[in-house]
Amino acid sequence: MGYNLFEKMNSEANVERIYAQYNATDKQFQRCTLVDLFNKTVEKYPDNIAIKNGSEIITYDELNEKAKKVASDLKTVGVQPGDRVGIIVSRKISTLANIIGSLMIGAAYVPIEAEFPEERKVFIVNNSKCKALLDGQNPPEIYNTVNAENIEDDFEATAYIIYTSGSTGHPKGVEISNKSVVNTILDMIDKFNINEKDKILGLSSMCFDLSVFDIFASFSTGATLVQIEDPRDVSEILTLIEREGITITNSIPSTMELYVNNSREGYTNDTLRLSLLSGDWIALNLPDKIKRLFPNCNVISLGGATEASIWSIYYPIEHVEDDWKSIPYGYPLSNQKMYILNYEHKLCPYGIEGEIYIGGQGIAKGYINDETKTKEAFIEHRVFGRLYKTGDFGVMTRENYIQFLGRRIVRLSFMDTE
Repeated sequence: MGYNLFEKMNSEANVERIYAQYNATDKQFQRCTLVDLFNKTVEKYPDNIAIKNGSEIITYDELNEKAKKVASDLKTVGVQPGDRVGIIVSRKISTLANIIGSLMIGAAYVPIEAEFPEERKVFIVNNSKCKALLDGQNPPEIYNTVNAENIEDDFEATAYIIYTSGSTGHPKGVEISNKSVVNTILDMIDKFNINEKDKILGLSSMCFDLSVFDIFASFSTGATLVQIEDPRDVSEILTLIEREGITITNSIPSTMELYVNNSREGYTNDTLRLSLLSGDWIALNLPDKIKRLFPNCNVISLGGATEASIWSIYYPIEHVEDDWKSIPYGYPLSNQKMYILNYEHKLCPYGIEGEIYIGGQGIAKGYINDETKTKEAFIEHRVFGRLYKTGDFGVMTRENYIQFLGRRIVRLSFMDTE
């Protein structure tokens, strides 16, 4: 008989069944915006500490009042729902009040680092068509009088626009809706039981989308966001984790590697319960290093793209197997879909390498005011609908999770040197 087991396993129908089961992630979350989540927290936990920054603290009720003042100032100068507000960000409470205040009036926030070159700042303000600019010290500065986005549904409205580095040419402004980011935030809260007792360490720049989790996982639950001045100050960070009773860290792997490799002899901490790692390869020995210092800590690998609302895939690293060459990429988050497709946009069977595409609720609206790049990166698949083309390659394993292989250009360069 010519129809052997291999052919049966790799038949189109069986491959479709494998991906359908893998992507069975549908889950119902409340239909709301980021500011809706904040408002509910203010109502439920008004006296909880929302932010701690050195010796400065602010409760949810106090932060709400500051944010309402920002919203009022923005309205006074003509900012409307659907407008974009540029925010010069720093590791200060005022930056967070500016973010919440912008969201309160239905505007999208656009974070801009104070240290950015002037040319980049000007490009971001002009490209995103910011209506106003907030620097945390002065009243809102009006930049242009373009018409606001036509808002019919706050849930679908843009929550933020984050600019990626732009390896060639100008940076790209990724436009994320409330619908997309709220899905990621609520799923992470649900999966990892994030609650009002947690203390989340704010390690990332607010121009990096990991900060969106830090801010809104805190502000959606009544947890405390602990801000730091310099994430590179290893001794201060480890002292702060211990002193403040930090329960959750969220960083690129190299940051956590820096902390564990430079900890003082005998250092251990029992309060850290969750270490979220994403944005780069995770060294195979890093999870065990983390657990030696933080014995109660669960280490979670996360992946995805800014273009898909922070993360789309996760893998709890309970044990690193001896035969692993890398940490598994894992399984899709709720209401998100992951596919390995070939050059014809067909599903790749077990063991066949292809490009990673992301689908589902987390997909960005596109790149703001850049239709050409949007069409290049976001495709309409005849079966799976709208997908984001990551440019990364992976493979579906027989263990029914995706293994990350990296960028094609990097992998080809490795092959050329062998």
